[in-house]
Amino acid sequence: IALAVVGKGSYDRYRDAQNTREIAQVADTAMERGDFATAVRNYREAGRIAQTDVAKDLFRDRLRTALIRRSEQLTGRNRQAALMEAEKLDPESAEVNVAFGVLHEERGELKQALERYNKARQRMYEEPAVAEQASERMAAIYLNEGDRAFRSGNLDQARLLWQEAWNLAPAASEVQQQADARLGRYLAQ
Repeated sequence: IALAVVGKGSYDRYRDAQNTREIAQVADTAMERGDFATAVRNYREAGRIAQTDVAKDLFRDRLRTALIRRSEQLTGRNRQAALMEAEKLDPESAEVNVAFGVLHEERGELKQALERYNKARQRMYEEPAVAEQASERMAAIYLNEGDRAFRSGNLDQARLLWQEAWNLAPAASEVQQQADARLGRYLAQ
């Protein structure tokens, strides 16, 4: 009798593992097709029935990415709700912070955007590509604010903002080249 109980438990684990693989495959395919709503549902379910901590972590990461991609298709409160759910999964994620930064930037909330991008930049070693994207977005904000200061006649402020843009921008990026050109024109005056 004990053998039958052990056998049944291992069969249940096998069935759950098989179901997890199938659900994850559906989610992966949905991600490739751009059907992020389906991917979110399926990664959430795969994470719920996953047997190991490693699998649960994997599906949590994939769910976070799917939620961020899904948020890009949404507007208003739904977009913010998707990002907040992604943030609950990993509050320190550079990907989440960049997504929130973009949202703040679109709303004209530049201070909050810069805070989010700066938080993302702190994950340079864990998520280098995303942290670099955050640096470039920050640099673009400083470049635009420098232009605004220049137009209003505040030349010293413009120079400081352009210098900050140049410092933040990834090497040889378009933003860095634009900041360099503006600094060159400023110094030529």
